[in-house]
This record gives sequence, structure tokens and C-alpha cells, in this order.
Amino acid sequence: MLTTNDLDRALRDPRHLGSGWAYANTVLGADDVANANDLIIEHANELRIGYEDLFEWSNSKHGRYLAWAIEELVFESDGLDTQDDWRDAVQRHLTIEHIRDITRSER
Repeated sequence: MLTTNDLDRALRDPRHLGSGWAYANTVLGADDVANANDLIIEHANELRIGYEDLFEWSNSKHGRYLAWAIEELVFESDGLDTQDDWRDAVQRHLTIEHIRDITRSER
């Protein structure tokens, strides 16, 4: 079972290119990042992915797309965004299909 510590470790992993989900740390406040990280880990565990898949996702365009989606919710919703909106964004941008796409492109 993954924890937010695993996501933190993935972002500090020397193989990480500093893009993907890491972009969220440059545009969102700490509380927003922490909230999103909790939702990412909750969903990752529902998908039953492991650390390597989490690392690859966090380093991918799909992680960046989630960061953009959360950024849009925070800055363009006039405070009307909900936890369900955030959860929906996570579920749209962290999928088994995205993980397969990432691992396929590595071959």
C-alpha cells in the first residue's frame, strides 16, 4: 500500500526529471499540494499500482496534466471547487491506461 511518503520519494528520486506532477509544487500552495497528494495516493491504492508505476506517472505528461487541472480548479473556480471536483480530476489523469501508455513508451 502506497503512502504520501512514496509520492514524496518519487519526486525526489534521482531519475525524476522535475516535470510531471512536480509542476504542482511550483504553482500550488502547500495545502493544495498536500490535499491533491492524498487523493493521488488514495486513487493509486484503489488501482493497486506500485511505487515504480507511481514514480513513472509522477514523471509523465499525465502527472503534468493533473497539475494543470488542479491549478485550473484552484485559480479559475472562484472558490466553488469541491473535493469531488479534485477527486474527479485525479481519476481522469491517473488511470491504468495511462500507466500502460507510459510503460509501453519506455520499450
